[in-house]
Amino acid sequence: MPARSAARRTTLRSGAFAHGGTVIQGTQELDDVGEVGFMLGGPIIKDTLFFFAVGDPSTIRYALHRKLVATDGTVLPGGNSDAYASQVSLRGLAKLTWAMNETHRLSFTVITTPSQGGGHGELGIGPPTGNPETTSLDGDVKARGHVYRGGALDGVLQ
Repeated sequence: MPARSAARRTTLRSGAFAHGGTVIQGTQELDDVGEVGFMLGGPIIKDTLFFFAVGDPSTIRYALHRKLVATDGTVLPGGNSDAYASQVSLRGLAKLTWAMNETHRLSFTVITTPSQGGGHGELGIGPPTGNPETTSLDGDVKARGHVYRGGALDGVLQ
């Protein structure tokens, strides 16, 4: 006869996390999406030096709701909590062109894509997946949330 383990079994199914006699039910909703763009360009010195700039800042925020429920369906007191996960990013390009003469031009281009998710009491949005972090549902948001910073900066001289 095989020996039975005394450890409790933990399962995760359809947004419900079960441990012993309680179930953690979680939902996430898209709370806010914002994006605006701009483009600006023109001469700095007539027929000699020109600039061009493009920017596209954006934000995304999810509302995460957690509820502790007994396996019989009873909501446990103090078991409800709400948290938010957010990300702010900027896509930008700047170009400076110097027309030295009719046949020669020199251009410098910078492209950047910085982003940050989480912090300031909110959970982060993981860069690899673009999904809110939900790896830990226990504890205070400030204690379990991570700050994700990413992006790229590239410059080209032609």
